[in-house]
Amino acid sequence: ATPFQPEQLTDVELGIKAQFLDGRGAVNADVFTGNYDNMQRLLAVIANGTPVTEVITAGRARVSGVELESEVKVTDPLSLQATFGYTDARYLQFTQPQYNGSTTVNVDLSHNQFYMTPKFTASLASTYEIPLGDGQLRLHGEYTWRDSVQFNVINDSNYSGPVGLLSARLAYTSSDDHWEAALFGT
Repeated sequence: ATPFQPEQLTDVELGIKAQFLDGRGAVNADVFTGNYDNMQRLLAVIANGTPVTEVITAGRARVSGVELESEVKVTDPLSLQATFGYTDARYLQFTQPQYNGSTTVNVDLSHNQFYMTPKFTASLASTYEIPLGDGQLRLHGEYTWRDSVQFNVINDSNYSGPVGLLSARLAYTSSDDHWEAALFGT
C-alpha cells in the first residue's frame, strides 16, 4: 500500500434557524465552504486480476454551497415541507500517476467531477394528519430530486443522470403510540 498524508479540512459554516407564523413555520438555512488539503479518495482498481480499493491522495479541493429546509403548518392537519441544496465541489489540485505502457506519467484530474456529490438537490412534501378516536391516520407524499452523480473518483462511464423519486405513505398509529401499521411505496 502506498503511504499517504493525513487529510486536513478547514470548514466554515454560517446558518440560521428561524420560526415564523407563531411557530407554524420554520426555516433552516446555511452557507458553507470547506478547503481540503491531502484529500483522500477511494479508488477501485484491478491488481493482478483482482479488484482492490486503494486510498489515493487527490490533493487540494474546495466544497462550498447552500442548504435550505422549510416547513409550514398550513392548517392543523396539513403541513408542507421543502428543501433545496446547491454544492459547488471542485478539485483545486488533483494529479494521479498512470502507467502508459512504458513509463508512469502524472495525469491532471483537477477538472473531474466529485464523486457521489450532486450539484443540486431538492424536495417537496406534504403531510396530512387525521385524528381518529383510537389513533391517528397520517398521509405523506414526497417528491425528491437530485442532479447527476459520478460514482468513480477517476470519472468514467459509471455515473447516474438526474433522478427524481415520488413516494407516498399511509400510516395508522395507535392512540398510545405503541404500534403503527403503514403502507408505502416509492
